[in-house]
Amino acid sequence: MSEHVASSDALSEAAGNGDLRAVRALLKCGVGVDGTSSRGDTALVAAVEHHHVEVARELLAAGADPDQRMGQGRESFPLRYAAMHGLLPMACVLLEAEATVQGHPLSQVRMPEVVLRQIRSDLEIRAAPQFVARSPLTEAAGRGHTDIVRLLLEHGADPNDPKTTTGEPLRTAAYGGHPGVVRLLMERGARIGADTLVWARRGAARPGAHVDAYTEVFTLLTAKYGGLPS
Repeated sequence: MSEHVASSDALSEAAGNGDLRAVRALLKCGVGVDGTSSRGDTALVAAVEHHHVEVARELLAAGADPDQRMGQGRESFPLRYAAMHGLLPMACVLLEAEATVQGHPLSQVRMPEVVLRQIRSDLEIRAAPQFVARSPLTEAAGRGHTDIVRLLLEHGADPNDPKTTTGEPLRTAAYGGHPGVVRLLMERGARIGADTLVWARRGAARPGAHVDAYTEVFTLLTAKYGGLPS
């Protein structure tokens, strides 16, 4: 193992353990803030995955890239991870460091071409460059993280996914049965269509679906759209 990798390993381990003192010491000794460890992660990724907000803040202040890739297929990034898991303080720190609010280009994702072709087909994005990974807003909306949805919108997130005529964030919120998120997105201009209502109905049909939540979702959507699809 090279000295560079060993140093990156030490920084990543300290970050993952939430050891702020060790992180500061290693950075002071000149360890690269975005060095890749032998596990394939970086210190910031380790801090984000283990929810260590102050360590993430320190790394970002030292120049860590807030938009660096993470995940097995390099399809994700720190803000998307924070949005998925409802990590509001972490999302705030990343946005303070000017993390990209929208999705990332398909061309930046390292996946086998056969997988990418299927993704392009599934997402119906043959005509223009689009995003393979769901945006942080869509991830937060689909999981009902209202506070993070509001935060992302305040930082300029588009309530409508540019690859569809109906906004994907609203569709995922409707499918998940999250009336608070549905209401917030509608207030911010999310587009509604028959597709949104269809996905809400599919979500409501799932075993264990919360009837009252979906009733409120349908009330919000149909008041704007005009009725349920047959």
